[in-house]
Amino acid sequence: MNAFKALAEGFRGYVCFRGRMTRASFWNFVIATHLLIFLLLLPAFVEFMKFYRFMLEDSRILDLLTARVNPASIDLEEYLVQIVQELSEEYLAAGNHDFTWPIVGLVAACVMGVLVLLPTISATVRRLRDAGQSVWWVLAPLAALLPVPFVGVVAQLLTLVTLALCCMASKPELPDIPQGE
Repeated sequence: MNAFKALAEGFRGYVCFRGRMTRASFWNFVIATHLLIFLLLLPAFVEFMKFYRFMLEDSRILDLLTARVNPASIDLEEYLVQIVQELSEEYLAAGNHDFTWPIVGLVAACVMGVLVLLPTISATVRRLRDAGQSVWWVLAPLAALLPVPFVGVVAQLLTLVTLALCCMASKPELPDIPQGE
């Protein structure tokens, strides 16, 4: 299945929380959306790497990294902030930097992230149902939003469990159980 078909299938049922989704369809959709967001972020990443290389070529950073400057003799945090601020100004003053595409890419990636949120949740619900698992696992990543220490780590572990459940093979559909008559 190509990326466009995977995206179309995922977006086609973006508000459909009923039914099932095969393992291949689900992962093709997830990979296609992540690949698209990665491609949108690529110009910003390239610009960041140029700036990172520019920073590493500065003697003050090299002196700090090679311990020519004693970190105990200075306020390290203030020193690093000052260096990065000065290097940022020097990098911008050097010119030849067009930030249009990196900014457009960052904004587009954020918009794409919001656009795929609901389709991804619905696809995950359908995939969990297809694997014969509880659809409530889709709520596991929300635990990271709780203002409790170390809950973020637990939420990440629960997210990994949810992803593992999405990797399970499809289960045969169970017949409907008639309600009491």
